[in-house]
Amino acid sequence: MANGANYTKMQTATPANRLLPGEYDGRVKTMQDSITLAGETTAVSLCGLLPKNAIVLAVHISMESLGNTIDIGDALNTARYFTNQSDGAVFEQPGNVLAGINYQVLIAVAATLDNQIILTPSAAVSGIFKITVYYTHD
Repeated sequence: MANGANYTKMQTATPANRLLPGEYDGRVKTMQDSITLAGETTAVSLCGLLPKNAIVLAVHISMESLGNTIDIGDALNTARYFTNQSDGAVFEQPGNVLAGINYQVLIAVAATLDNQIILTPSAAVSGIFKITVYYTHD
């Protein structure tokens, strides 16, 4: 039987195999934000800043028909959590990009921070947009 990476680390407890806070026995925290978009064509910053080493568990969005597709990500990867998300009826769903699930915030490049959530429209978007970010840090 195969074992997951963190399971294996827990079975061979050494200093090198220590799990990060949030990888085991962590608390889930949330950040929420909403905005009424009015013809936005440039990136929009949302929520607060994620702390270093936070692990993003899921990003849920709800929106009206905005008129165009959007990406949700950060300055390092503008489509880390959602890519080409089409609008339509009001909906809610976790991110549609596998790489964004369990993403660890590193804040490694000061000029392109990965701890700020950003909405990037493909073209002008208008309507109500809401977001909840679920993450663990400690």
